[in-house]
Amino acid sequence: MNIVIIVFFIFGLLVLIYTAWLGIKFYRASKRETDDVTRLETKIDTHEQKYVELMQTLIDEVKG
Repeated sequence: MNIVIIVFFIFGLLVLIYTAWLGIKFYRASKRETDDVTRLETKIDTHEQKYVELMQTLIDEVKG
């Protein structure tokens, strides 16, 4: 009877460790994805600002 309890205890610990490992793995993946999205948004903002500056320069050239 004691062997059965020990086997179930060890199995439970393994399941707990595996679940924690998966949680850490998916947390890191989601954090990396969030960082990638932030980086892309920054690039888009930079290009948008450059576009606005170029359009303003073009408008100034046409007017003046």
